[in-house]
Amino acid sequence: MSAAIRTSPASVTLLRLGETVRLTATVHEPDGRIISAITANWESEDEPVVTVDAAGLVTAVGKGVATVRAGAEGLEASSTARVDLHRGVLVAALGGPEWVHNRHRGTDDPIGSRWGVSTDSAGNVVKLSLAGNELAGTIPAESGALETLEGLTGPIPPESAVFAVSYTSRSTTPH
Repeated sequence: MSAAIRTSPASVTLLRLGETVRLTATVHEPDGRIISAITANWESEDEPVVTVDAAGLVTAVGKGVATVRAGAEGLEASSTARVDLHRGVLVAALGGPEWVHNRHRGTDDPIGSRWGVSTDSAGNVVKLSLAGNELAGTIPAESGALETLEGLTGPIPPESAVFAVSYTSRSTTPH
C-alpha cells in the first residue's frame, strides 16, 4: 500500500460569482497518518467556471461544473466545484427561504422542483410564478443571472419596475 492524497470537501456548490470556498488536501501514509510537511499544487480544469489559488481557495467566475485537482509527491486527487447561479439567485437574492411554499429549501433537489419555478431541459430557470408565495419587495439586480428567464407571472411589486423594463428590452414580457 502506498501514500494517498485526499481533497476535502469532495464537492462544493457556489451560488454567486465571486463566492469562494477553501479546499484542503492532505497526504496520508499507508497507515493513515497525515504527512504535514507536503504542500499541494492546485489546478482548475475549467478556469471559465472556477479558479483556484496556491492555497486551495476556489473562486466562482462562471456557470458550470469544474474539477479542481490537487497534486503532491506524484499523487493526485480532485474535488468537484459546481457554480449554480440560478439556484443562487432564487435561494439567496430572491429570498427563496421566505417563500410560503419552500419544502425544497436547503436541499439539492433540482431547482425546477420548487414552487413556481419552471426550468428548461438544462435546468435553467425560464419562468417564475410569484403568485402564492407572498413575495414582496425589490427583485434584485442578481436576477440578471437568470439569462434564460422568459417570463414572470403574478403580482410584480411596483418597486421592481426597473427589473420589468430591463427584461422588456430583452424581448421578454413579464406576465
